[in-house]
Amino acid sequence: MGMPSLAEPDVIARVLRMASGVSPLVAFIALGQIDWYAGEEVDGSRIGFSSPRNPIDNGIITNKDDMELLWKHLFDKKLQCDTEGSSILLTEPALNSKGSRERAAITLFEYFNIGALNLSAQESLALCASGRNTGLVVDSGFYSTRSVPIYEGLALRHGIQRLDIGGQQMTDYFIQTLQDSGHGLETRLERALAANIKEEYCHVAQDFEGEAQAFQEGCTPPTETSYRLADGKTITIGKERLLAPEVLFQPHLMGLNGEGGIQHLAAASIAKSDVSIKGILYGNIVLAGGSSMFPGIESRMQAEMTRLVPSPAKVGVHSPAERKHLAWIGGAMLSSLSTFQSMCILAADYNEIGPSIVHRRFL
Repeated sequence: MGMPSLAEPDVIARVLRMASGVSPLVAFIALGQIDWYAGEEVDGSRIGFSSPRNPIDNGIITNKDDMELLWKHLFDKKLQCDTEGSSILLTEPALNSKGSRERAAITLFEYFNIGALNLSAQESLALCASGRNTGLVVDSGFYSTRSVPIYEGLALRHGIQRLDIGGQQMTDYFIQTLQDSGHGLETRLERALAANIKEEYCHVAQDFEGEAQAFQEGCTPPTETSYRLADGKTITIGKERLLAPEVLFQPHLMGLNGEGGIQHLAAASIAKSDVSIKGILYGNIVLAGGSSMFPGIESRMQAEMTRLVPSPAKVGVHSPAERKHLAWIGGAMLSSLSTFQSMCILAADYNEIGPSIVHRRFL
């Protein structure tokens, strides 16, 4: 099925061009011309003149105008495709808001003039890509982690659980642990480097307390890694590489007291599901999303769930190698079906009924 040919940050920055010799305030009021940059462009040298913001929050479109600009950037500059009459599959979180769905439909049909639209829950697509149609998806992304029980391809909304920890919060916590160890990470580039270090070198401990104590006592094999920054500073990480991913299992480490970890999310989702499918859910727990890519996460989740579930239920945790892009793969599979068009809202139907059609067509 292949992998995505393009991945762009969901960020927009508007930039003020000022006329020579004019104060910023006057230029803004009278002579200013607002430009915008999107995706990877925002990480360029222009960043000092911009106000970056995300049009998507936890998978929900919060700013229709910025979302329009981001899609325009993707369609025109990156994909270089004509959207007129095109069919588009758009993934969404299983608990997407009505407003977010309608904003997406309005923009795609009325601005980009697409011909057909399919909205699919990313967790259902991820499960499909793993070769299952019933199971539990624990999807850990950039903003949050969700546990979603799915029966025959449909997300069971009453069983969905959410933890407000994702890649962004783990990076912030990782930076905090480095700062606590005496490393000052203040600039945007240094923080971006910390995110890269986290993704490449952090791992999930199988016995967190034991491994952290061993690091403290210097009893472990040398696993420290050093990085030299552009200004000559060196960052050395040791036990910090355990801490960032551990917050998925122990949220209290970063101050979220009273919140259960992803193992508790999964157990709560299954507990709220019908008794007739609980056994299937226990045996088909699929990890998905970019923040599930840490080495050791599958075996740790298997051990944690085994301790939590009632006997004689059998736990099966699965972490496909492609889990970072599992929803995309599921979407590619769905859109390649000969019956895909029948699963879409057509432009003619949208024009007749309006944005509310998305709630009738996609449950």
